[in-house]
Amino acid sequence: MTIADALRLLPFSIIALVVFTLRLEPAFSSPTDWDVSLAGGYSHFSETANSLLLDPTIQIDRRGSAKYLAINKTVFTNTTVEAGFIDFGEARLVLPSIQGVRRINGYYLGMRYCQPMADFSLCAGGGIVGMMREIEDRIGRDRDHVREPLISIGARYHFNSQFAIGVDWRSATKSKVSAGFISTTLSF
Repeated sequence: MTIADALRLLPFSIIALVVFTLRLEPAFSSPTDWDVSLAGGYSHFSETANSLLLDPTIQIDRRGSAKYLAINKTVFTNTTVEAGFIDFGEARLVLPSIQGVRRINGYYLGMRYCQPMADFSLCAGGGIVGMMREIEDRIGRDRDHVREPLISIGARYHFNSQFAIGVDWRSATKSKVSAGFISTTLSF
């Protein structure tokens, strides 16, 4: 993570710090032990090329569809352990001599804190994701498996104690890929 990347995240960090210190009371009932989140959205690849196979200065079609599925267990008040699968989708590169596709997906484990406010809650989390990064072109396929930090922020609107709809932003910091999601959460 560069200094420029850290400065871009600074406003989110300040907002999260202020919200989490307010300690507002929730209007909905106490949290349930388990919930499942399913989300879809769009991803953005900041870096689209592996320097061994493709020219890293060419960046074409850096957006893809993204999705995740998470199972969450409440461990403390407003704090859950999250485990799931995240697929950041793919970016397509087209050069005169090479056509390539980059895909990133993997399993993750992390913690998430949600501060309730009336029918809304603001959430922030972090964890580690074990990802498969793959570049495929007409020459062949290059794959690597990495573990790296995954950070997230988001907000949820709670219809009741068992159903919520939210928006999330999640980023795998080293792979320079992030995604915005619209999620549904079912608690039981």
